[in-house]
Amino acid sequence: MQTLTPQDQQAILAVALVVMLVFGSIDIAILVQWVKYLNLMNAYNRRFRFTPPVPASYTGTETEVSNGQPDFLVPEIPPLELAEIGEEPDNKLAQADVPVDHVPFLPATFSGAAEMEVSAAPVSPFAPVWSLVHPFVAFQAVMGAVVLFTVFALIPTYVTGSTNPVGSAYAMAVTILGLVLQNVGFVGITGYLVHRYGTNLKSIGLRAPKPREIILGASLGVALLLAAGALEKVVDIGAHHLLSKAFIDKIDHISAATSAGGMFEDIQSHGLKLCFALAGAIAAPIGEEVFFRGLLYNALKHRWGIKIAVLLSAICFALSHGSPLSVVIIIPMGLVLAIAYEKTGSLWVTISMHAVNNGAAFLISSMAATPPHH
Repeated sequence: MQTLTPQDQQAILAVALVVMLVFGSIDIAILVQWVKYLNLMNAYNRRFRFTPPVPASYTGTETEVSNGQPDFLVPEIPPLELAEIGEEPDNKLAQADVPVDHVPFLPATFSGAAEMEVSAAPVSPFAPVWSLVHPFVAFQAVMGAVVLFTVFALIPTYVTGSTNPVGSAYAMAVTILGLVLQNVGFVGITGYLVHRYGTNLKSIGLRAPKPREIILGASLGVALLLAAGALEKVVDIGAHHLLSKAFIDKIDHISAATSAGGMFEDIQSHGLKLCFALAGAIAAPIGEEVFFRGLLYNALKHRWGIKIAVLLSAICFALSHGSPLSVVIIIPMGLVLAIAYEKTGSLWVTISMHAVNNGAAFLISSMAATPPHH
């Protein structure tokens, strides 16, 4: 069982607080911009989009008078002939007869052309479709819901006085269920957003899978797994040459305690191991690919183009995994997944790549932990 020292826990808590401050600051900036926009829209609507009340006694043939002042000015003139309009538009329009229903009602306070100048409506600070604000807020919504679920689900273990509530089988079952709910949330919120954009999940590559997409994805997944293993070795060798052994040991310890692989190794129950592996090899690839490639990558691509979208989506994908060593390895994986998605246009290709990589990693870890038979 990988346990964290109090110093490690404090370091993780400090990082978590910094992340929360960064996210919170961005959220506040977004909220301020949105409130400003709503205030401008309300002011615009009050000034230019009024609908004057029509008196109940109004018949369309006479001018209503209130306190000696006309409420509405309604010229009573017959329709224009098209030929007359073409001859002398200014004079004819001034003298011609126009149906009542073709003339806008003018308030009694109308003072002239100055009030008829219509300013442009305020422009929203955020794009209506593929806005970067959408995946940013959506990610927080999903993760916030998972955290709340986990906290409330673990309350009984603290109430009953469990000696190790976080490391219990019940807590691991809650963690697995939270992982599934997280990825269901990723798919659900992406589907909701693209529906608001006037399209659907099929348009971003989550159509019915084809055998060739699965085969291509699985093949690329094997190559990705081998490349990731080789990269991990290179990073490990480089770290031992550049960093102190004490620092490397601390990073390894924190990574093992916070990564999915580390949690998998700590599970004692074979049933829970299987459930965790299925969640990590099936639910996680589907949810993460739909969100990070289907939603985030497309939003970045619409805003800044393919190259920046590939890079930033890979970085965000890696950072979402949290573990220090995982981030270094997962960024190149994210780059490959984004390029594969851009080239094929299919999420099933990247889902298959992701699933093969995760599933093989769990299988290798399980086999390594199994004692040899004599």
